[in-house]
Amino acid sequence: MYNLKNKECCVQISNTLINQNIDKTSIENQYYEKIYSIKGYNKNIDFWEIPLWIAKINSIIETDLYICKDINQTIKDLANYDEIFFSVLDVNKKFIFLLIDLLPDSILIHLGGYIDFDKNYQFKYNKQVLCYKSIQEFCTFNNLEYTEKVNYSLFKNMKIIPRLEMSSGCLYNCKFCTVENQIKEYTIKYIFNQIKEFKKLNFELIYINDKTFGQAKNHQLIESLYWLVKSTNKNFQGFIIQTTARDALKIEPEVLKYIKYAEIGVESFNNDILKNTVNRTIQD
Repeated sequence: MYNLKNKECCVQISNTLINQNIDKTSIENQYYEKIYSIKGYNKNIDFWEIPLWIAKINSIIETDLYICKDINQTIKDLANYDEIFFSVLDVNKKFIFLLIDLLPDSILIHLGGYIDFDKNYQFKYNKQVLCYKSIQEFCTFNNLEYTEKVNYSLFKNMKIIPRLEMSSGCLYNCKFCTVENQIKEYTIKYIFNQIKEFKKLNFELIYINDKTFGQAKNHQLIESLYWLVKSTNKNFQGFIIQTTARDALKIEPEVLKYIKYAEIGVESFNNDILKNTVNRTIQD
């Protein structure tokens, strides 16, 4: 049985640490700065979107939130915790693995994420480290009940663009993408749970997290969800979606009325075309 009396903490590596050597004059940085100058495009200095894994963990057990901006300070601040949670990605793994090496051996460390732990890292010093393929697996291993929901209490009043999960997967087979090639629609109960939790945040736009909006049939719920959000947030402008030109043409006009911005995927192996596309976006 999981020990709910333990002192736990979810740790997020700050963008200020990950991007400390970024070239701020690069065309990629100009591109993002241009987008995030639009009204309602709010990003936190430490992460552009709320780490969904933390919101899901906190719907199951109560933890603290710690943002790692400095390795040495983080080691001091986390030393008194019983258990620590990390989500490991390629962009943050070197910082997380360094923390694991330097944190006290007494701390139990839970790892999830998108890398192959066996191939990328060998844990040393007899550390207490457990790796999970999913939050469901964490619950099963620790005899906890898993339900699909989120809790945004740790991010209360944060000015940001929340992400709404309506479906997962995509029907395309792009070679550069690892998204599962089938559509899974989330339940109405989970969608309503997310909308309810958004009330704790400060936002004007909601990003639909569907990989290719329009492929899942439940995209037609957008009108009802718009008015549900609007009833408690008068500043809500509408939704942001990501999709393809082909799928955008199939979206019903009554749905499009509630889409404020659309990100249309442009794929090409021609570097000149890609460079010109980014330049044009910055100038427009």
